[in-house]
Amino acid sequence: MCDGFPVIKSLLIVRVFRYITFFALVSLTAHSFSKQPQISSDHPIEFDGNTKTMVARGEATFIHENLTVIADEIHYNQNKRIAEAHGNVRVTYGNIRHVSEDLVYDVLEKRLQSGPFRMGSPPYYAVGEGLDGTEKEVNLHNTRVYFQEPSSLALNMQAKEVRFFPNQRIEADNPTFGLGETSIFRLPSFSQEQGQKYIQLKGRLGYQGHLGTYVKNNPLIPVSKNLSVGLGFDAYTERGILLGPAYAWQINPLKNGGISRFQSGYIDDSGNPGLDNRGNSIDTDRYFFDFQHMQPIGNRFQISANVNAWSDSEVIRDFRPDKFHENQQPDNYVEAIYQGKNFFVSSFARFRPNDFQIQHERLPEIRIDVMPTPLLNTGFYYSFNASAVRLEENSIVGNPSLKSDRYDAFYSLYRPLKINKWLNIMPIGGARFTHYGSTLNSNDSYTRIIGELGLDAEISSYATWDFQNPLWGINGVRHVFKPVLQYRYLPGGDSGKNKIIPIDRDYLGTNLPSIDLGNTRHLDEMTDLNVLRVGIENLLQTRHHGYGSQDLVSFNIYQDFLFSAENGADKWSGLYTQLQMNPVHWMRIDIYNRITPGSFTAQDWRNRITIHDSNFWSVSFFSDHLQNEVNQYGFDYYQRLNRNLGFRARMLFDTRRNDITEQRYVLHQRLGNAWEVEYQLAFYSGNFREDDTSFKIRFNLLQF
Repeated sequence: MCDGFPVIKSLLIVRVFRYITFFALVSLTAHSFSKQPQISSDHPIEFDGNTKTMVARGEATFIHENLTVIADEIHYNQNKRIAEAHGNVRVTYGNIRHVSEDLVYDVLEKRLQSGPFRMGSPPYYAVGEGLDGTEKEVNLHNTRVYFQEPSSLALNMQAKEVRFFPNQRIEADNPTFGLGETSIFRLPSFSQEQGQKYIQLKGRLGYQGHLGTYVKNNPLIPVSKNLSVGLGFDAYTERGILLGPAYAWQINPLKNGGISRFQSGYIDDSGNPGLDNRGNSIDTDRYFFDFQHMQPIGNRFQISANVNAWSDSEVIRDFRPDKFHENQQPDNYVEAIYQGKNFFVSSFARFRPNDFQIQHERLPEIRIDVMPTPLLNTGFYYSFNASAVRLEENSIVGNPSLKSDRYDAFYSLYRPLKINKWLNIMPIGGARFTHYGSTLNSNDSYTRIIGELGLDAEISSYATWDFQNPLWGINGVRHVFKPVLQYRYLPGGDSGKNKIIPIDRDYLGTNLPSIDLGNTRHLDEMTDLNVLRVGIENLLQTRHHGYGSQDLVSFNIYQDFLFSAENGADKWSGLYTQLQMNPVHWMRIDIYNRITPGSFTAQDWRNRITIHDSNFWSVSFFSDHLQNEVNQYGFDYYQRLNRNLGFRARMLFDTRRNDITEQRYVLHQRLGNAWEVEYQLAFYSGNFREDDTSFKIRFNLLQF
């Protein structure tokens, strides 16, 4: 037995080795079988034993992993592992769709080749003389690539070689860009990440009396992966030629990237520029430079800048009226912010490149802000901010220029208290220290300290009713009722009134003003404040048809009472009311009023009501009233005529002039998936710079 044991042991080892070998071969065979292509057809499949070739005719189908080929005829050589398709070839390869008359596919390399083809992999569509590649990279030969669905007006790119990386990017050397069959410009290279938008083609055609007939072009052309550049070109029969470079730069804005834009223009104005906003004659050399930049650096640092340098107050109004409606008082600043764990450190500079504009310059302001922070385990919270700034204000007619060095610090301490489930109160205390390097009449310094005592209180309550109204979409009603009270006592605000150089002054505001000392920006023109603000906030809600709740009505009312008012001032300050109503999904109502309680006269009111039917039509009625300044009524109507056409009308009536001051009629048209065109006819009355009548055609290339 002992002598036979080695033999038995050897036999067992051999058997185990055979079993392992058998299972390995089975596994390899099964794995190899799983990688084998599948061939099917609605006709009998032929097989040539000599060449090991399968032939499928009719509606033949060849499938290998994520490749599917359908053709009139498919040959597959099992020895060479090569498939050939002929006649009405249709290919699906990942997210690529390909049509041609002939195709060769190498199963081992997973590579396909074809002659003349049409290919689509949204948002790209291509037509060319041939292609070869894999699922990860496809090379297109003598190809025209469209950036939207192909059409006679669609933007496209032609190149001898185009490298397409599905779901990633597209690249080409020496491509020519054009519209349809018309070539427009050539670039040395082109690269675009999928989903990024670079090319921008915008233009205007129109007529206005003070400009004449005009054409505007503002293209942006990609020159690298992240940068597009352009040269704006405008021609006006009454004014001359306006030229200016532009660029757009962008790096992954969602992943700590950055965005930067620049537009400019210069014109030797051959017409009559007229007068600026100060009544001075405008020089014929006119220009504008608009620059915006925002860029995070790492996770805690960010820089931003906004520069609007204009030759005169009217240059944008004349040559870029759409931008003028958005930006009539150009701002210029550079800011850098560092975000700590619970604080911010910032440097902010506001400067004045435009001599027609009164600007409060900050050259610069260095500031630190500490967010609300628990004070040990006391239940108290504190916040703190401090700043140092050099202030300057350019001279106003009849007044000297102003300069001031100011150092400011504010500390606040407060204690939230929950008295019971419906009452919350919070006592507040704080102090603001402000030091001025000089005063109005001397170079002597001046220091002011203002204290703050206050109390915030609110009562929260609600009630619910099981009220149903299918017509109005109401499924139960909840009323949230919240009375609020704020008290602030700020002694010392009036001190130094005849010494402080007033640069940061109070301004006219129509919204509910802040009464917190820490949020006060008009530091140089403060007064003592002893005010009680009482408000009632109401919210009416119903269950949303999907999830959560829907606001039906929001109605808030606030009243301030001044315990110490200036001579002649009403102790009952403005009564503010805010009303928003969404009774149904197709209607919205917004009403805002500021009323003088004593005489019950409306100082300011703004009303809006909008009714709409999805994206098919909408109509808005609005009114704006500012006592002794503005009293206007208007409406805006939009009607979708079909999938490619829409009509908009806007009218504005001024009761002070008893005249319709603006009428605008616009027809929107979409040309395929490539262009958006707008035809606009406008009539003005009482606007002494624009003409009574204007007509323009605006066209934009839909970006890709």
